[in-house]
Amino acid sequence: MIQSLVSRRYRRLGEVLMALCVAGGYLSTAALAQGVPEPPVLSGRATLTIEEAVDRASSVSPELRSFRSGVDIAQGDVITSRLPSRFNPGVSLEAGPRLNTLADASALQFGVTVAQELDRPEKRAAREQVALLGFQVEQAQLQAARLRLELRVRTFYSQFWLSEQLLKLAVEREQLATRSLTALQERYKVGDISLIPVNLAQVELSVSRAQRERQEGEAAASRAALLVAVGEPPERSVQPQAALPAAPLELPELPRIFQLVIEANPVLLASETERRRSEAQVQLAQAEALPNLSPLVSYRREGPENIVVAGLSVPINLFNRNQGTIFSAEARRTQTAALREQRALELRTQVEEAYARYNAARRVLQTYTGDTIAAIERNQGLVEEGFRAGKTGVTEVLLARRDGLNARSAFLQAQADLYTSYVQLQNATGGRL
Repeated sequence: MIQSLVSRRYRRLGEVLMALCVAGGYLSTAALAQGVPEPPVLSGRATLTIEEAVDRASSVSPELRSFRSGVDIAQGDVITSRLPSRFNPGVSLEAGPRLNTLADASALQFGVTVAQELDRPEKRAAREQVALLGFQVEQAQLQAARLRLELRVRTFYSQFWLSEQLLKLAVEREQLATRSLTALQERYKVGDISLIPVNLAQVELSVSRAQRERQEGEAAASRAALLVAVGEPPERSVQPQAALPAAPLELPELPRIFQLVIEANPVLLASETERRRSEAQVQLAQAEALPNLSPLVSYRREGPENIVVAGLSVPINLFNRNQGTIFSAEARRTQTAALREQRALELRTQVEEAYARYNAARRVLQTYTGDTIAAIERNQGLVEEGFRAGKTGVTEVLLARRDGLNARSAFLQAQADLYTSYVQLQNATGGRL
C-alpha cells in the first residue's frame, strides 16, 4: 500500500512542478529543446534487486565461511567429548634373560603390561555439556553473522537506491534551470524583461549543476560500496529496483519489541549460551581436580613360572589440584555474565534509536502524502494566476519549484529511512518483527 501511495504522490508532485515551469506560457517549444542535459540512461544497466544482493553477499562472505568453520570445529569437539575415554590403553613389553649367579644358571624372562586410564563419569558428562553448549554458541553466532550481513547489505542497497533517486531529481532540477535560463534570455533579447531575472536563473543553473555533480559522486560511491559488499567489481554498471520493499506503517509498541529482542536476538542468545557454557566449564574444572583411576593387568613369565598381576594406579593431588583452571573458569563465568548485560544495553540503545527513526520517517511520509501536496497544489494555482496577471515574478516561480524538489527529496529520504530502520528492528528481533 505504501509503495502504491508513494508512486501516485510522486507522479502528482512531478506534474505540479512541471506545470509551474511552463506557467503563463513563458517557455517556448524551441527553448525547451536547447542545451538540456540528458537524464541518466538506466535502460542499458542491469537491475540488481535487493534479494539478489543479499543472496550474492551471503554466498561469497568470508565472515560467514569463518563462522561455518567454527560450527564444524565445535561439532568435532562434541564428537571428542562423547568418546568412552580420552585416553588410549598403554601396552609395555619386557623381555630378557634372568641371571642367577649363585646357581650359575639363567632363564628367559618375558612380561606384558596393559594399563588404561579411565575418566570419571562426572568428568565425561561435564565435558560433553561444555562441548554441546559450545556448538550452540557457534550456531547462534553464525545466525547473528547472517543477520548482520543482511542488515549491512540492505542498508547499502537503501543508500544506493536513494542516491540514484536523488540523482534523477538533481538532473531534473538542472534541466528545469537550463530551460528557464534559455527562455528568459530570449525574453531579455526582445526587451520584455530586465537582466535581473536572467541573472537569477543563471545562479539557479550553477547551483543545480553543482548539486547534480555532487550527487553523481555520491551515487557512484554508494553503488561501489554495495557492489564490494556483494563480491562484485565496484565499476560494474547496475541500477536499483524501482522501489524499496514495503515497510509496515505500524509496528508493535516498544516494550513488545524489547521482549522480542530478549527472546530471539541471536547475539543475546549466543551470550546467554556462552554464560551457560562458562557455568559448565566451572563444573568441569572442579571435576578435573579429582584424579582418574588407571587399572592395569600384567603378565610375566619367569622361566617355568607364569605370573599374572592386577593393579590400580591413582595419582596423588599433592601440588596440582587444578586451582588455576578453576579460578580462570570462575572469572570467565563472571565475564560472560557482564558481557551479556553489556550487549543487552547496546541492543536496547540500537532499538530505541531505530524505533525513533522509524517513527520520524513514518510521520514525514504521512505529512508529504497529505498536507504538503495539497499546499503545493494551492501554491501552483496562486503562482500561475499571479504570473499571468503580472503580479508574480521569476523569483516566486523559482522558489515554488525549489520547494517542490525539496519536498520530493525529503519524501525519498523518508522512504529510505523508514525501510532502513525497519530492517534494523527486524535484525534486532531475529526476524520475528
